[in-house]
Formats: sequence, C-alpha cells, structure tokens
Amino acid sequence: MGSCFSSKPEHVRYEETATRALSHSADQAIYWYNRSLKVKLKKPEIFTVSIGKTYLLLGTIYAGKKKNYDLAIKHFKKALSYLEHDDKRNFALCYFLLGDCYVKQGSFSAAYDNMEISLDLRIKYFGEDDYETVMSLCGLGFVAKADGNYDLSFKYYARARKILAQLPPNRAQMEMRSVIEEANFKGQEKDYVDLSIKKATALLQPDIAQVCFFLGELALRVDLTVKAFAYFNKMFDYLKKHHGEKLNYYEIFESQANQLRKLAQEFPEDEDNIEKLISYWRDQPGENPVLIIDDD
Repeated sequence: MGSCFSSKPEHVRYEETATRALSHSADQAIYWYNRSLKVKLKKPEIFTVSIGKTYLLLGTIYAGKKKNYDLAIKHFKKALSYLEHDDKRNFALCYFLLGDCYVKQGSFSAAYDNMEISLDLRIKYFGEDDYETVMSLCGLGFVAKADGNYDLSFKYYARARKILAQLPPNRAQMEMRSVIEEANFKGQEKDYVDLSIKKATALLQPDIAQVCFFLGELALRVDLTVKAFAYFNKMFDYLKKHHGEKLNYYEIFESQANQLRKLAQEFPEDEDNIEKLISYWRDQPGENPVLIIDDD
C-alpha cells in the first residue's frame, strides 16, 4: 500500500489529500491544493492548464466555502492566464464565477462585465444553443435582478428558457453521468465521488422549470400577477411532463413548491392562490387557478 502511494507524483498525492479534506475542512483542502500548486509552478510549461484548474478550484473554495470573495477573485484572475489558450470551457467559467463574486459584493458594473464576457465566450466556443450559454444568460438574469433591473433580468431569463426548450432532452443528465463516470475512473474514494456528484447536480441547474420560476418571480415583482402565475404553471407543467415518472418526483416537486411558498411570504395577497396552484399540480383534483398562457 505504501509503495503504491509513493509511486504517484507529489502534486497528485497532495491533490488527492485535498479532495478528501474538502468534505470536512476547507482550510485543509486549501493547504493541500496550495502544496500541489507550489510543485506545479516550478514547471509551468508542463502544468499550464493544471495550474489554471487549481487556481480555479481554490477560487471556488474561497467563494463557496469561505465566502471570501476578494481571495476568490484573486484566484480566478490568476487562473485566466493559464487557461486562456488550452481550456476554453474553464476559461469562460472563470469569467462567470468572477461575475458571481462581484454581484455578491454588490459591484454590479464588474458583475455585468464579467458575465457578458462569459456569455460572449460561450457563444463563440459552443454556440448559442448550448447549456453553458444558458448558464451565462441566467447569470446575467441574476445580476440584473440583484441590481433591481427586473425588465432586463426578465429578458435574459426568457432568452434562456427559449434556448433550453430547444436543447436535446436529458442533456444535463448525460453530462451528470459523464462526470460520475469520470469520478469512478479517476478514483474510488467516496469523498471524491460525492463531490463529483455535487458538481454534476449543479449541471442540472438551471433547467426549464427553474427558469420559469425566475420569470414568474420577476413578473410578480412588477405586478404582472396573471403572467407570473402563467410561468408558475409552466414550471409545474414541465416538472410533470419530464420528471413525473421518476421515483423522486415528489421530492423534486416539493423543492419547487417550497420556493413558491418562500416567495409567497413576500406577497401575502397571493399566498392563497399559490397554495391552490401547488395543490392543483400535486393532486389535480379541481380547477387550475390560472391557465397556462403563451408568454411570447
């Protein structure tokens, strides 16, 4: 066992240790990823992309686990120079994550700029009708919503929904399977596989149902109540058509329903109708409070 471990390159051993540590200690994970980085930086011509990915990973830990957006931004910016030429997917992702950090800091101008760069790059690299392009559109929708520009946010989410509706079915599920297969191929450690499943689950967001929720929320915030409920109907309609046969359908349903209930706390005048809508789509025993209408 010992000789097998020692035969692995030093930076690989550090990264495996970091991956195992991440589930219980962000600080330990950061320590071991930095140890790996130190080794790889001695030969940047060999480890160019790998260095960029490590900076990217450290940035996600600082942003997600530590909520230290200044350090996250610093690491994402360092990642850019290593990923630009040989890893287009993660190069575009860096700009997306920079935009997310800036919006969390309330720096909306920088957030728009970086999200727009990520959108332009993803359209350039992968085309308009691609899941990653949708993610950037939803990122811009999130920035605009946080900035209080509901009209602009609505336009981004509506554009994202139309693209999602044209994508091949189960695209996200296919990506999830590929990530899990990669996890199993690279190592059988439970923590690594669990982390990969979490990463894969993130690929399922945003789907059409979630985008319809965002559109409904925006419509509700500008007093377009009928339009809002039309989108909430579309959300449940999509869930029923595409997830209705799954064993965990009601878990998926309740997750979306709880988002609506949380929103209803801000709009108590609509709370009764929201509960009626949820009841209708759970059991469909009576009259639908609002018919599904075309949003175009």
